[in-house]
Amino acid sequence: MPTPEQQPALPPPEPTTYPPRWPVALMRAFLAPGLGGLVVAVLVDPWPIGLLLGFALAASFGSLTLSRARRRTLTVTADGLVLQRDDDALEAAWEEVTGIHRRRLGGLLPVEELTLDERRAVPVSLYDKAWRDGPIGAQLRASGIL
Repeated sequence: MPTPEQQPALPPPEPTTYPPRWPVALMRAFLAPGLGGLVVAVLVDPWPIGLLLGFALAASFGSLTLSRARRRTLTVTADGLVLQRDDDALEAAWEEVTGIHRRRLGGLLPVEELTLDERRAVPVSLYDKAWRDGPIGAQLRASGIL
């Protein structure tokens, strides 16, 4: 039986990448364009043309926003988190996480964020609804934050 010193070290866990959750991405992409399209549909006369213009407005702006949102990812590694937003990446080590903050995004969507040292936040619940039970929660329990 090998002693603990003789046992091979476990390899670090593979990075886990989470895209934004579909309901979140759809709501954020189509809420404002949908409301704008509704206003156009009501204001333009005759109503079939207004309805068509409103639908086209909502579909075009919503699909552009959705395509940008789907390029965003949250990657969890053994060393920390990487939040990729368009061309910018926010990298944070686990030691930088200072707590958990709950708020509502746009006054509608409940969001749980990991607060970091430098007044930054990572909205983990937008990417993984069950983040407390996954690798993020395990790291935070190990550090005593969760």
